[in-house]
Amino acid sequence: MNPLPIVHFPSYLLAVVRFRDYRPQRVTPFSLTRWLSQLDPRQRRDAVSLLRHVVYLSEGETERRLVSLNLGLQVRLTQEGISPRNTLYVQMHAPASSSAIMLSILRDKGHLEKAEAELVDWKDTRGLNEKTQRIGQGAIVYVDDFAATGGQFTLVRNHLVKYVVGPFAEFFLLPVICEEAFHRISRLGVEVVTSLVHTKAHRPLLPFSSAISPSRRDRLLKMCTSIDNAGGLGFGGLATMVVFYRNAPNTIPVLLRGSPRDAFFGIFPRTSDLQ
Repeated sequence: MNPLPIVHFPSYLLAVVRFRDYRPQRVTPFSLTRWLSQLDPRQRRDAVSLLRHVVYLSEGETERRLVSLNLGLQVRLTQEGISPRNTLYVQMHAPASSSAIMLSILRDKGHLEKAEAELVDWKDTRGLNEKTQRIGQGAIVYVDDFAATGGQFTLVRNHLVKYVVGPFAEFFLLPVICEEAFHRISRLGVEVVTSLVHTKAHRPLLPFSSAISPSRRDRLLKMCTSIDNAGGLGFGGLATMVVFYRNAPNTIPVLLRGSPRDAFFGIFPRTSDLQ
């Protein structure tokens, strides 16, 4: 692997510092060099420029956002006469999922158990039914880190709500949500509690964004489709730019994520890509 021109070194330094705790695969000068070496020299400047538009949430930043959002929600609920004892926090997916990890952060850093809030696993429909029946009324807080289309949340929530007894206000607490999911979930009567709505205008590879020039976008789009003609912009063509320390959503462009199937090395592979 040949060294790349010195013009890329500032970008190396910035990327290594910003993304230093990405867990599935460390971001290092070597990994950045390997990533860019797959591209034509004329494409590398455009690829590097895309890194500036990544919304990266480190472990510390994720924890701060979660705890802060929950504190604000608890203050509001208390003002409305709903105590933590009358609040159920729901884990939306399997034990190793992002939802479970976010709820464990809230439990430990947000002191949910000390506040005597109820924690509920999404599979424990009987427990949800019994707890809501005993409490009578209050709030249900679904927890996760990111939502793209809102489809998965909608399926789980619509299943769980059938077991809820009594009037319970519903909230979805998460650091980042895409505008597609925000609108879809809000229509369910669930209030979204988030620190960032990731709009289409925030995604440089979509035509709604003015973050980059149309000519640069066209060149980047060609790179993505040359790697994966069908899924170059990620699941659903969403082209999201949010990356968490513990994993990248499957909606990020393949230029960043990579594609083991197509033998393209990415700097933000998902854990499943490395198995």
